[in-house]
Amino acid sequence: MSLTAGLFLLLMPPAWGQNGGGGTSKEKIEPPTVVDPGLKVDLFASDPLLRTPIGLTFTQDGKLLVIESNTHFRPPGYQGPEHDRILWMEDADNDGKAEKANVFFEGTSMTLDLATAPDGSVYVATRNEIFRLRDADGDGKAEQVDRKLVSLETDGNYPHNGLGGLAFDGNGGLYFGMGENLGAAYTLAGSDGSKHSDQGEGGNIFHATVEGGRLRRVATGFWNPFGVCVDSWGDVFATDNDPDSRPPCRLHHVIEGGDYGYQFRYGRSGLHPFISWDGELPGTLPMLAATGEAPCDITFYAPGATKGFRGLPAPWHGSLLVASWVDHTIEAYSLPDTAHAYLSAEKKVLVQGGNDFRPVAFATAPDGSIYVSDWVKRDYELHGKGRIWRISAKKATDLKGPLAVKSGIAWKQEQLDKILNKEKVTPLEAAEWLNDPNPWTFSAAITRMSREQDLLWILKDNKLPYPRQRQGLLLALSRDAKRTGAEPLLLPKEFLTDSDPTVRLLALKWVSDNRMADYKTDVEKLLTDPDLTPALFYAGITALGRLESEQIQEADLIKRLKARLSDAQTPYRLKRAALEILPDREHQLLAADLAPLLNEGDGASRSLSPRSSAPSATTTARACSDRSRLIPRSLPRPDPLH
Repeated sequence: MSLTAGLFLLLMPPAWGQNGGGGTSKEKIEPPTVVDPGLKVDLFASDPLLRTPIGLTFTQDGKLLVIESNTHFRPPGYQGPEHDRILWMEDADNDGKAEKANVFFEGTSMTLDLATAPDGSVYVATRNEIFRLRDADGDGKAEQVDRKLVSLETDGNYPHNGLGGLAFDGNGGLYFGMGENLGAAYTLAGSDGSKHSDQGEGGNIFHATVEGGRLRRVATGFWNPFGVCVDSWGDVFATDNDPDSRPPCRLHHVIEGGDYGYQFRYGRSGLHPFISWDGELPGTLPMLAATGEAPCDITFYAPGATKGFRGLPAPWHGSLLVASWVDHTIEAYSLPDTAHAYLSAEKKVLVQGGNDFRPVAFATAPDGSIYVSDWVKRDYELHGKGRIWRISAKKATDLKGPLAVKSGIAWKQEQLDKILNKEKVTPLEAAEWLNDPNPWTFSAAITRMSREQDLLWILKDNKLPYPRQRQGLLLALSRDAKRTGAEPLLLPKEFLTDSDPTVRLLALKWVSDNRMADYKTDVEKLLTDPDLTPALFYAGITALGRLESEQIQEADLIKRLKARLSDAQTPYRLKRAALEILPDREHQLLAADLAPLLNEGDGASRSLSPRSSAPSATTTARACSDRSRLIPRSLPRPDPLH
């Protein structure tokens, strides 16, 4: 597991605490620094009153609840409670510091997030379940527990790549995230029997009713969408924690049917040609912004009218706040306006802490101030430390109404909704949408076409002249086949010989994703083409590997690439393609593996042979390939400005 992979576990899940009594730790604690001179940061609670806190929420009557994790990487000899707890951090004398940690609810394991619903109930996400708590009499204890509104069945058991990221849409619906589950097969079930099953596709964002019904997947292609939030206009945002070998971590605007590019089945490096991290592959979407390392929670800051307002000043309203666990920061992202709707969000640092500031989750208080849970230590195991900070205005004012304004993201979403929800779509409109260079329009068109079989029948029988249209048609056909479980209206075979290399790449991905065994001969034939681009060559190797083995991993694919390099029957051009696409090639190969290539090919490559009798792998690799990049330019990158 990478450093960031471990960190994100803190992002949403862990929080442990002690019941009753006790003040804060006697050790000297340096508060983080807030950049706005009108704000201050105060310590609200600290160990031993609570330890390793994660999720936070305020109840409708103003109680601050926090998850205390006692089950996340529990070390030998750990003396805390056996299960996780949800604590009510009580400040009875209103002096700005919690005196008691009352148990609101306990008994769960691998608890990751909690959120207060519009009706006042409290929703809790563990790794494998979303359930609901009610405190009808307001005594600070949950009397009613509604279990398994959503439940996850899987052999996966890693603590923090399951369910989390709870967010309500204001219309009787609940969004939530699910991590990559280490690629394990799973079935997600709603309370009404609705289900979704998959394996190896990476992280997802789902939607259900607040009762857990009508479960559906909204978007895919994440690693671990730990934080999910909804703004005042219903737009959905998420943090995505951990690109492993391919930084940065990502902030996303999440749309219906969106594919954000990552699939666990193609390895953790993020460097496979079937993986896209910033919209490189057609049909995938770029990030809204690059975040700090290990982003956890996310919240849209837009408090309403409040007397005695102690929240952030006007410039911060309408921002997305993100907790960066590794960078010790709370980041604020201002969204683009309508004229710049497709540009990135702009980042500013709101709070900067030292090495022992590890922010995880937010909760906005009734007075507009922000409470932040702090894991404190870099350790992933339970360690006995924990803090809660309060960010507030130095002087109280009266906020007469919301200050957040409608952003360009809301305008962009409205344009996409016109595609997704238009009552009648003509084949000409569909063809125009599919030819749009804008990745967002293209994505929405694919989602809409995948639900319109009549349109797909018409489009498939017309020779679409533009590669972009054929790429979109292929993606819509593949989604339609997955949705219906029926044979595709047009088979991948029709696209494997397309003149456009990206169409062929997407066709290979379709075959590989679904392990279409009947295509083994077609893939083998494609791999004999000496003019294949590096990306196509690796794509073919991958598809063939997945057709031949159920357990193939990224390391196995690399072995297959290396085998092609040493095979005398492999044409020289394909050896160069294998060399060019090989991830981390300077560590994967020895000079002896590469030396034979210096005696092949044209005179130009031979003239690059180093004079030393024992050339390094680095020198030899550069001599055999005129490019050193790992991701070839044969993968077109959509222009996000269109």
